[in-house]
Amino acid sequence: MGLGVVVIGLDVYLARRQTTFRLPVLAVALGMYLPLKLSATIMFGGLLAEYVKTRKSSPDFSTEDRGLLFAAGLVTGEALIGILLAVPITLSSVWPSLSEDLFQLFVDPPLGGWPGLAVLTAVGWCLLRVARSTGSCTTGDRTTSDRRR
Repeated sequence: MGLGVVVIGLDVYLARRQTTFRLPVLAVALGMYLPLKLSATIMFGGLLAEYVKTRKSSPDFSTEDRGLLFAAGLVTGEALIGILLAVPITLSSVWPSLSEDLFQLFVDPPLGGWPGLAVLTAVGWCLLRVARSTGSCTTGDRTTSDRRR
């Protein structure tokens, strides 16, 4: 609790000095709570978001909306895949003859972690492209919200 008070005090001090660097309490708490591999991923996402903000071509479109929508889809897809992968594990406790990992192709992957790194790089590149795109969701004069009415 003492560390939380210190972080809040530092954030208030930085806010009064009107610095560009702030110390949000939630970010510090997540950094302390989550394992390093998740904290590093969140940091990478933040750096990617900052890069897109500084490189956007015009100030009149929102990069946060497109990037946030894409990232929310990735998180939702990960959650659904997690549920899908939990089904065989749960069923293996009921039927011991059933393998826990129905999707295991290799005992030892032939390329190690490199395919995962390649997929992560491709997804990051796609996220960057989606967030930096200047196109809008319009068809002619009608926007996406107009078509829903």
